[in-house]
Amino acid sequence: MSALGTGLVTIAAGGTLDLGTNTGASALSGSGLVTLNANTLTLNGDGNGSIEQESTYAGIISGTGGLIINNGNDNQILTGDNTFSGGITVAGGALTLGSNTAAGTGSITTTGSVIGYLNGVNSAAPIIINSNTTQLQVNGADAAEQSGVISELGGPRPIEKIGTGTLTLSAANTYTGATTITAGTLRASNGSALGNNSAVTVAGGATLDLTTGLAVGSLAGAGNVTLNANSLGVGTDNTSTNFSGVISGTGGISKNGTGTQTFSGANTYSGNTVVNAGTLHVTGSIASSTQIITNGGTLIAEAGALGATTDVGLNSGTFQNNGNNTIQSLGARGRHQRRAQCRHVGHGRRRQRHHRRRHLWCGQPDQAGCGYPVSDRGQYLFGHHQR
Repeated sequence: MSALGTGLVTIAAGGTLDLGTNTGASALSGSGLVTLNANTLTLNGDGNGSIEQESTYAGIISGTGGLIINNGNDNQILTGDNTFSGGITVAGGALTLGSNTAAGTGSITTTGSVIGYLNGVNSAAPIIINSNTTQLQVNGADAAEQSGVISELGGPRPIEKIGTGTLTLSAANTYTGATTITAGTLRASNGSALGNNSAVTVAGGATLDLTTGLAVGSLAGAGNVTLNANSLGVGTDNTSTNFSGVISGTGGISKNGTGTQTFSGANTYSGNTVVNAGTLHVTGSIASSTQIITNGGTLIAEAGALGATTDVGLNSGTFQNNGNNTIQSLGARGRHQRRAQCRHVGHGRRRQRHHRRRHLWCGQPDQAGCGYPVSDRGQYLFGHHQR
């Protein structure tokens, strides 16, 4: 048995717990001092997996030793300005950071657990993910920031944002596993905030919020993406995914990689859409996008996918229209004019033609197909000319 027994240890203000060896307890509370020296304090919880014990310790933990949190269904909250350097291993249960230095000066290693943040906390402690079940939690209307780098051990490791609050990731994170936003808002304020080529899923009701340009491996889910004035690149993991939520803001989208990105929601973003590689298949709408450029990739548009104020430009790419769409203009661009293609699919017909002049021709006055001139100054309803 531990020298401290198996129960809750409360250190009153003015008191000190001084460790001369590795020891354990269920949890810490109070506002006195804990001196680890070079030892490890393990917090094992109360052993009752069906009832959560939430314990708050507001004192200062010092020394070169570390903490192990393995508290099952319990939650250990640390709100003091700790200085210990041995780091924290969260092996199970939950650790909630209630101050900027709650984790001391070391790192946090997770092996299957929850890391929570109280309102206003900005933690610079690095997080090392060594499990497939790491969750980052901000509750209520709280907002917090993880400014320490998130990395991984043992291959690609995922993270999940839970809780209805907002968590900002501001470091150049290096993890390569998936990022799932189950609830609340995950804000990216660094171009590498979501790691390296992470597959991102935004659940219904949740939000990915950008305060800088961002590139992700893929995008899926039914939630919200708020670009603000920034750009989002998707597709570098070369997989095919569907995003049925809403992308909003004045920023734009770039499609990269060889896979197919499907947008099936009614998106409202107004920036440019650039298809650099693979396929962007719009079964919903990107009607507010000002300009759509196929820069080597393929754009497939279903009926109602495009907007009357949208310019479509082809830079060695392919545009395939599968239904009635009104656009502002359609044209080949720059030195790639000779390699641009326009395809129209509809009314039982499918034709395509390589175009060698500034304005592409798509449709005929009385039937679908290729051949009708499209002016930069007019609008065109594919399949039926707008007079």
